[in-house]
Amino acid sequence: MNFKTTGLLLALLIIVVALVWLIAPKGEQLADDQTTVTETPQSTDEYVFDPRPDADKLVRVAVEREGKPPLVFERIEGDRTTPSADQWRIIEPLNALAEGFQVRGLVSALANLQSRARLEPGGARALSAADAGLEPPVATVMMTDQEGTEYAIEIGQKAVMSSDTYVRLSGKKTIHLAQRDLLPQVNKDLNEYRSKQLVQIKTGDATRLQVVHGDRTVDFTRGDDQNWVINDPVRAYADSKKVTGLLTKISGLRLDEIVEDAPESLAPYGLEKPYLTCIVTTETEIRKAEDDPEIESITETHEILIGGFADLKSEKRFVKTGSNNSVATIPDSRVQELIPDLKDLRDPKVTRLTPSDVTQFELSAGDASATVKRDGKTWKAGGDLAELDIPAVIDLLDAIANLSAINYIDEPEAPATYGLDKPRAVLSVTTTGSLEPITLRVGSKTASGLNAYIQLEGDPTVIVTRAAQADRLAISPFGLRSREIFHLPVDEIQRVELERGAARHTLVRAGKQWKLDQPANAPINIATARTLTTDLARLRAKRVVAKGNAATYGLDKPLITIRFTTGKLAPPSTQSSQPTTAEAPKLTEHSLRIALMDAVTYAFKDDDPFVFELDQTVYETLTAELIDPRVFKFTQNDVTHIKIVSTGGTLEFERRGETWTYTPDPFVELDQDKVNGLAGDLAQLKVQAYVAYREGDLAGEGLAQPPASMTIGLADGREQVLALTQDKPGELPRKAALVAERRIFHLRVEDVEKLLRGLDDYLKAD
Repeated sequence: MNFKTTGLLLALLIIVVALVWLIAPKGEQLADDQTTVTETPQSTDEYVFDPRPDADKLVRVAVEREGKPPLVFERIEGDRTTPSADQWRIIEPLNALAEGFQVRGLVSALANLQSRARLEPGGARALSAADAGLEPPVATVMMTDQEGTEYAIEIGQKAVMSSDTYVRLSGKKTIHLAQRDLLPQVNKDLNEYRSKQLVQIKTGDATRLQVVHGDRTVDFTRGDDQNWVINDPVRAYADSKKVTGLLTKISGLRLDEIVEDAPESLAPYGLEKPYLTCIVTTETEIRKAEDDPEIESITETHEILIGGFADLKSEKRFVKTGSNNSVATIPDSRVQELIPDLKDLRDPKVTRLTPSDVTQFELSAGDASATVKRDGKTWKAGGDLAELDIPAVIDLLDAIANLSAINYIDEPEAPATYGLDKPRAVLSVTTTGSLEPITLRVGSKTASGLNAYIQLEGDPTVIVTRAAQADRLAISPFGLRSREIFHLPVDEIQRVELERGAARHTLVRAGKQWKLDQPANAPINIATARTLTTDLARLRAKRVVAKGNAATYGLDKPLITIRFTTGKLAPPSTQSSQPTTAEAPKLTEHSLRIALMDAVTYAFKDDDPFVFELDQTVYETLTAELIDPRVFKFTQNDVTHIKIVSTGGTLEFERRGETWTYTPDPFVELDQDKVNGLAGDLAQLKVQAYVAYREGDLAGEGLAQPPASMTIGLADGREQVLALTQDKPGELPRKAALVAERRIFHLRVEDVEKLLRGLDDYLKAD
């Protein structure tokens, strides 16, 4: 056959098809006998159901299929009058949760089914119900709404060469050509409709949770205050958020696959003696009717049994619920998340109270005890605590309220093991609405010193908390006493005497200024003098440590003693022939003794028996040097010659004009900035503390023949000699003296280190 013949045959075929299409009545062609039916014209948005059911109000769906068991679904009610839009349950052929979206897809498809055409059977060339697959139908679906109205539809075969399906309302003759392929929906296997969610639980409805693992049962219950408590194996508050999180994990369990329905025995799956059992009790409140305000409470128990491994890799386990007699599998990784970590699930808060709840507390530590009561908006006590430090009281209450555990010892050894036989402190706290006080016993610190032991009276559990938290509780009752040491008008301080070892300093007021009376005519450090007198006038302690026992804190041999006089002086006298009868002004003398033990500063004032602890900054202020700390009075540009002699050798520089040279070898190239820097360091050198401002014992201090010295030549021809000691071989010297003035003082280690560098530090870089 040639191409011309082929073309003619193809053209003839096209003409025949066109004639058939034009001559034949407009209708649907059938595959078997080529008979046609006449379509009834209709609008394109006509629905099969008239009236159309509301998909959200349908509560029951039954699907019958030829040769298969029926499928029946019912919506799970959230409220009798307002059914849940999402949750469905399979009623037949078994009782199980349904995959909501699958049922909703079927319901929505049928309720909103649109008809492309209405086909009326009858006549020689009409479409028969059998031809449409409706006698018998592929499937019959009955949907029921809240009011009991039923909507039944029969599903036939799919139309030839289209995605449309023949359907018919039950009891009607009219066949509709529906604009949807419904067969995949109605032919789904039962397991496709079964929910992969293991249990249907709302965490907010849960009132009890029991988890059994091995020989241990952990039992939680939720109280009326919505907080969870642990009932077993210990009695304690639970961390409600974490218990809710555990419930969320349980309610979110999803199956991998269904293994067997209604097994004869659970033993092969390890479910007779489960690996893990979770029992959740819920209480759901619903209205009996739409117009009935009465609420009905429904209690349900949901049990999950988890058995042995379901695969050789031990990645899956068998599972079953008490309400579903089917065995399925779930990932073992999800199972392990359900095993309670009791330490993690306990509420770390120890007391569950707020500072505003407290009406009274008793504190005992050592031999001291005190009772503090709320009086309106403030706090009051008696005896040694008649003057309370309210911030200290508030801090103690805050420490109690925020005390939290980091671990628990539920089966403790003897109390002595934890220092609870002789606790560091005992706190009994009375709160509003409670008859019995909450009593806390603060024990010893753990081996590392980072944590500490605490116990609630009446509870055998020993609580482990951070040492810093325990220390806030284990305070002496004197720690609640007012921290005020002096509160005086600063302008009424007239004289200050300070003793530090052999050094004596005396400040006297001269109008609004201060001057040093001892050492006589010594230059005063004005800033230090003002800070010292201001701090003395408003001196506050870090805390009150104890009553008496001065020697225990080194105050029998104080490091520093400060005596000062306060009062108003008489106004300057005016010349008068009349004798004055005015009384001399009364001045008051105060004293402050300061000691340093184990890097902690303690103080006594006057004859007061209480020992105070001072802040480090306060100690530095009270011990700051009152004499002008500048060692030299020259400037950097005044220096023309520097000679350093030490155990490391001799280093000598000389300045000619603007250039420094190394005296022993003038050909050495020096870094001029570095040598100028040495001259600047000398000009700015400051004393850390004076030992003797004048007439110091150079020999007694090891400075008559010092191991190191510095001679500084000045432009005016004068020389200054600085002697330096070295206490031990290899140590930098700290004590120094201006030899001519016999002025002895201490220098900071870092300052001395800069002065005694070697020649290499001053060489010009290559």
